[in-house]
Amino acid sequence: MSGIRQAALCIHGLSPKDKKWILKRLPRTQRLAIKAMLSELKQLGIPPNQDWLPKIEEKKDNEQVESKLNNTTKNLVELIDGASVAEIRRVLLSESDEFVATIMSIRYWAWSDQFMKVFSNKRKNQIEGLIEERKQPLKPMVMATLIAIVADEIGVGQDK
Repeated sequence: MSGIRQAALCIHGLSPKDKKWILKRLPRTQRLAIKAMLSELKQLGIPPNQDWLPKIEEKKDNEQVESKLNNTTKNLVELIDGASVAEIRRVLLSESDEFVATIMSIRYWAWSDQFMKVFSNKRKNQIEGLIEERKQPLKPMVMATLIAIVADEIGVGQDK
C-alpha cells in the first residue's frame, strides 16, 4: 500500500477537525492526492471511524536508528527523556530553530508537548515546519553525538 493511500485511510478515520488540521499542514501535492483518495473512500461508503483501520507496526526511521545505539547512549536518551521542562528549556531555548527541531525529531520525548508551549506561535510553527521537512533519519553517530551534547548540558545544571 502506498504512503498516500495509507495516510488517506488513517486520516479518513479522524474527526473532521483533526482531518482539517492534518491536511492543512501537508505540502500541496500530498494534500491534493490525499483529498482525492478521501473523496474516493467516501464514495465507496467506507465508514469514517477508526475501528476498521489497519494497525501500522512500522517504526519511525529515527526509532529504528535509536534501537541500534549503544547502551551508554540509550542511558543518555533516558536521562534526556526524564529531564524536566525547566531543564530542557535551559538547554534548548537559546539554540537555533534547526537544532531544536533536530533534537525534537529524534523521538517523541516525555516533555515534548510541554516544551513546545514555551515558544511563541511563530517560533513554534517554524520548529514544527523544520521537523516535518526532515526527509532522512539521523545517522547513528550524529544522533549519538547530539544526544551526548544535550545530556551533558542537562548534567551541567544538575547537582553532582
